[in-house]
Amino acid sequence: MKNTEKLALAMHEHGAGRLQTAEAKYHDILASEPDNPDAWHLLGVVLYQTNRNHQAIECILRAIEIDPICPDYHANLANVLRALGKLDEAVASYRQALLLKPDFADVHANLGNALREQGEIQQAVSSCRRALDLKPGLVLAHRNLGDALADQGNLVAAVSSYQTALQLQPDCAGTHNNLGNALKAQGKLSQAVASYRRALQIKPDHGHAHYNLGNALQDQGKEEQAVAHYERALQTNPNSAEAHNGLGNAFQALGKMDQAVSCFQRALRLQPDFAEAQTNLGNARRATGHLKDAIASYARALQLDPDSAETHNNLGTALRDQGSWDQAAECYQNAIRLRPDFAEGHCNLGNILKDQGKAEEAAASYQTALLLQPNSADTRHNLALALIDAGRTEEALHEANRALGIDPKHYRAWGTRGIALGARGLYDDARDAFVTALQLQPDHPETHFSRAALLLSLGDFANGWPEYEWRSRTKGAKFRRFQEPRWDGSELPEKTVLIHTEQGLGDTLQFARFARLVKQRVGRVMMLCQEPLRRLLSTVAGVDQLVTDADNLPAFDVQISLLSLPGVFQIDGGTMPAEVPYLATDQDLVQDWHTRLEELRGFRVGIAWQGNSDFQQDRLRSIPLRHFARLAELPGVRLVSLQKGHGVEQLEEVRDQFAVTCLGSDFDETAGPFMDTAAVMRNVDLLVTSDTATAHLAGALGVHVWVALPFVPDWRWQHDRNDSPWYPTMRLFRQRQQGDWDQVFLDMRHALQELIT
Repeated sequence: MKNTEKLALAMHEHGAGRLQTAEAKYHDILASEPDNPDAWHLLGVVLYQTNRNHQAIECILRAIEIDPICPDYHANLANVLRALGKLDEAVASYRQALLLKPDFADVHANLGNALREQGEIQQAVSSCRRALDLKPGLVLAHRNLGDALADQGNLVAAVSSYQTALQLQPDCAGTHNNLGNALKAQGKLSQAVASYRRALQIKPDHGHAHYNLGNALQDQGKEEQAVAHYERALQTNPNSAEAHNGLGNAFQALGKMDQAVSCFQRALRLQPDFAEAQTNLGNARRATGHLKDAIASYARALQLDPDSAETHNNLGTALRDQGSWDQAAECYQNAIRLRPDFAEGHCNLGNILKDQGKAEEAAASYQTALLLQPNSADTRHNLALALIDAGRTEEALHEANRALGIDPKHYRAWGTRGIALGARGLYDDARDAFVTALQLQPDHPETHFSRAALLLSLGDFANGWPEYEWRSRTKGAKFRRFQEPRWDGSELPEKTVLIHTEQGLGDTLQFARFARLVKQRVGRVMMLCQEPLRRLLSTVAGVDQLVTDADNLPAFDVQISLLSLPGVFQIDGGTMPAEVPYLATDQDLVQDWHTRLEELRGFRVGIAWQGNSDFQQDRLRSIPLRHFARLAELPGVRLVSLQKGHGVEQLEEVRDQFAVTCLGSDFDETAGPFMDTAAVMRNVDLLVTSDTATAHLAGALGVHVWVALPFVPDWRWQHDRNDSPWYPTMRLFRQRQQGDWDQVFLDMRHALQELIT
């Protein structure tokens, strides 16, 4: 048999898919005719089809060496080079084939695919269109054109190209899969799912279609179905890092965190530089509270892909959860720098700025987010909260209403509406807003707590105290937990109760009065208090033992938080234990300060202006020292500073404007915290202070004290009154507009002038 006949027979076997037989016949031909270019070329094609690409290249190059002007040889060499990822060489070979045969439609189509993989999308589109000009019915060209148009973002045209290809070849699973991708990118999930399912009907083991269908189903919220298709994709290709990553996402959405973590770790073992999987691993670790591990995963992801705005954003959230607010803010800023239109990044930056007490800056970030995503009820709600913190309650109410216009069932926005209405003095409407919020979400701690603040500020103690108990469940609450049962107010004459403090020093000073009532019902009262208050609280009636080390407590039988006692005793306006003083001062210190202040003639006014700067609302309640000039201007008035720590630096700023007597660097140091303060309070005629622990100390000692309150004060000062049911010697001066301390001190000046004349 002649070699021409042998070649025809080999090509027949090749065309029938009997590749092993064809390969043997090509070798047989070459044994007798080693310079047969067609045999070398076709042997190379068989090797390519059986994934022996390097051997394939050697064979096809031998064919080209023998016959360098055959376009088919160059075209198939290009196909093998492209399969090996050698795109530049592949493009060069395709172009050589076209030099030899300019109307070679299939090569134009394949060149388009190689150019697309190089990122030369417009050239790819042109090559595919040229192929279709030459051969309008070429399925390969329609499909490759669809791929290029999809990469270009021209999804409508891509879908049209895929549909044309399917009209010509309806049973091509790959084209159905690619059509599904284009439809999914358009957000047409149902149609995409249908395309993927059609691909799988044609080819049930199409791994890419299973993977893509899993992604689409997950986007539809059908995670269980998604899991099944990711697992089918992995049966086809167990080493697909993308499929392991997708499966991990589905498990995470189902709350199966251990399985999710395992999937992400498997993906990273297969592909260590898989930045998305590192980010997803961080998300899973953050969701399970493993913040340190989450932060490490995000950091690794950013090493791999430093320009991922989403990863910077997620790292910021983990750092925020960890309490690293400055670092979190920097991450959110990086995310926004990389993607200025990243609405979530702007919103999260607003969240951290709000955490830091920067309400105006937070509001600006939320407003930017809303320019990008105006129909986000969550962002409008967050803006409303920031505006409340900034004292812009009318605007806050407007934004809360807009949030509810977008989502009438947004229970948090109903709660925020209640806060804003209360701040505007619309108390009945505020009550109704909280009722609606709790109907929508009965167990939301923050809403209960906000409702408690409204009710207590209105003097509705009967309903307010039960709501106030929700404070322990609010986000960020630092509440001690004990194995011993909570005391319910029962008579326990043989038992020991532990009263444990919470929140700030001022809260402890205010509520310490209830220890006497506890002692009337139990045998022994032990109080766990803050170390700075130990000596001062040793004078409180009803306390048998003071302790400050929470880790080494003596034995006790029952326990209760100090701030829960008013609820236990069902305290209302008529039963408030307001007898003062309930704290005592060291008489030797009082006498010592009497002597030290004896030369300070005139009407002595002790002053304190700055609270704890770590408190989120401190900037609203603390007062710039310069405002006290209104009082210093009155003849005979002598200001005495009781300020400690943060805020004392303002004394230098006002030194040339008015006089303030300072009490030395040893003030409250030698005698212990608050001890000198309490003694000095006994030696001044009046105390004027911001809403700080100093105000509560003065009230508990029964000295005359004036408290300057912000426009939206804490609940304990109630509404529209200038006295306090808690402290009979206290007078309240309220801002009439947010931030307006000038009017407050004008009011104080007039009152002080009447007092001293």
